[in-house]
Amino acid sequence: MSRPEQRITLILADQSNPAIDWNYGRPAALQIAFPASVEALRQTIRRAARDDGGLDVERIVIDRMGTAQDFLDCLTAVPTRFLGDVVFIARDGSAYLSAMARGDGRILHRLGRQDLRFYLEMHELVTGRTPKASIASEARA
Repeated sequence: MSRPEQRITLILADQSNPAIDWNYGRPAALQIAFPASVEALRQTIRRAARDDGGLDVERIVIDRMGTAQDFLDCLTAVPTRFLGDVVFIARDGSAYLSAMARGDGRILHRLGRQDLRFYLEMHELVTGRTPKASIASEARA
């Protein structure tokens, strides 16, 4: 069976308090999905790794949900067939990127705020606008 034509980015984020200006208007071939929970994210990842084509998940982003330990637990649960990126955004805006290595396995990169922003812009995941909740937080600081 051939792979679906839609590439999906899974973003686990607190939708009631957005800190990032997610780009909901991406082209149809580059969809963003927001699983409602960690368990929904896990099920979607398992479905993406199935041999029958499953879903074409391009990357997973965990935005200020959980701890670094939760991120490591997520990485250990990612099937070896999953070739996409896994990004964990910490509460302070820094991030970690797990990506496939040239040979076998994954490598882990630490990203500063500017590096993270570059990554999100490069993959057209953000709009370039600052979310209102984020502006209010910065004004209080």
